[in-house]
Amino acid sequence: METYPLDISADQAVRWLMAEARSGRTPGALTCTQSFLVEDIPPTPELHLGDVERDDLSEVTAVGVLELHPQHASEGWVFQIRVEDALNLRLMQDAPVGDRGDLGEVQNLDLQRFHETFIAPGRGVAYVNVEAEDEAARLRFDPLLEDMQTNRHRG
Repeated sequence: METYPLDISADQAVRWLMAEARSGRTPGALTCTQSFLVEDIPPTPELHLGDVERDDLSEVTAVGVLELHPQHASEGWVFQIRVEDALNLRLMQDAPVGDRGDLGEVQNLDLQRFHETFIAPGRGVAYVNVEAEDEAARLRFDPLLEDMQTNRHRG
């Protein structure tokens, strides 16, 4: 599969999908997940941290992934929105998180919760792509992308 970046905002695409879901029309199988990536803080002179202090700290990134698979797998594409939000100090302020083992688990979200957690706050970096088997598969996705971009709903 090849990844093609798309010219549409994550907010617009998710709002379109929410409107489609409210009307009972979904253009395929939709999954939304949330996970957390934990990485050690690298040694840098700017941070003024010793080895012991760095061992006690980690960088945590919340990752939200929305995937829309077409109704027929033969279409050969998957629409994807990936949002990466570096939590840093917000993690301690927003909510307690368990030990590092809990952070690695993938949690399923519904579309509304995905929007509330990753899109509405406007935090993080969103990547909107379609993964396609080939150019023909990418072209089969284009009518759906056009509907999203113009906010035209199927029916």
